[in-house]
Amino acid sequence: MANTKKIFEMIGIAALTSMCCFSSCKYFGKGVAPIAELNGKPLYEDDVKSVLSPDMSYEDSIKSIDNYIRNWAVEELLYQKAEENITETEEVDLLVEKYRKSLMIYEYQQHLIREKLSNPIKEADLIEFYNNNADLYTAHETLFNGIFITMPVKSQAKAEINPLLKFAEISISAIEPIATKYSLKVKYFDSEWTPIAAVQRLGMSDISRTHSFEQKNHFESTDEENIYILVVQDHIKVGDKQPFVYVKERIENMMIEQKKANFLRKLADDAYNEAIKSKALIRNEKK
Repeated sequence: MANTKKIFEMIGIAALTSMCCFSSCKYFGKGVAPIAELNGKPLYEDDVKSVLSPDMSYEDSIKSIDNYIRNWAVEELLYQKAEENITETEEVDLLVEKYRKSLMIYEYQQHLIREKLSNPIKEADLIEFYNNNADLYTAHETLFNGIFITMPVKSQAKAEINPLLKFAEISISAIEPIATKYSLKVKYFDSEWTPIAAVQRLGMSDISRTHSFEQKNHFESTDEENIYILVVQDHIKVGDKQPFVYVKERIENMMIEQKKANFLRKLADDAYNEAIKSKALIRNEKK
């Protein structure tokens, strides 16, 4: 929140009767007045500023700080009560140690992954996997490129758009002036393949996810308020292979995860084998 206007001064936090003061050039820090105290334990501005952002309103800032202090206080109070009432802590200590061990191992693995697996998957490898696993990428619903138009039922724009719908190829450039003239809602799907479900969510609920555009290149639907027109420039029908660009990110994520899994498996195997080889691990097998 540095270099922003003063957010608030002398805010009373009723829950704990504390004072908060934030300015554009100076903040509270540890070693100066805390913004709250609980049984002598202080809470400083540095501890709560993570919940604030420069674009927060005055009211939202107060609410966020108040919520943070309340949650902090409740956690501390319950922890104090637990310490007073739970005397058998051996099981808790074991769980804490187990969690700490798991967390340390996870952080170590993530460090190695960032260090050793920073190179991106090559495009050629993605294409090779795509070509070798065509059966995994069969379209189960229609994909299309085109535009989606929404207009009021009584709009005069329909009369001007109708003649364009008779052509085998409908030009987006021909529709745009009409859309601008009548302030129509237009959603463009011309830059990437899109599933039919996308236009179902926009209001065209009566179109099937497997609708075929073999006979004509558009589909119309009407409800009480609007007319919906889906203009299709190109489409992939059900049963065809999904385009590479449509599944590329999915393949890349899958290959990255597989690469990580193989790396971690090898890391574990290497550690185990090295322990055996160096006799750090001695197995007393029963005969």
